[in-house]
Amino acid sequence: MAVNKSTGDFVVIELKVSRVSDSAIGQILRYMGYVKKNLARDKNVKGMILAEGIDDKAKYALDMIPEVEFKKYKLNIQLV
Repeated sequence: MAVNKSTGDFVVIELKVSRVSDSAIGQILRYMGYVKKNLARDKNVKGMILAEGIDDKAKYALDMIPEVEFKKYKLNIQLV
């Protein structure tokens, strides 16, 4: 979880190791609901899902939830 410095709004961050499925949408919404009810008071709560990819079902679900955004990451590990 993070707090936006300029607005004070809460940002719930869900980091997935691989692809996002639609079950992850329910998971982050649960977390966001908890934060809104117990911590945020009058502040907004946003969600961000970070993952290597996303399946079509999750894309369709996220299209309907403007408070949650998806960001793709690429992890490159090199052992020397």
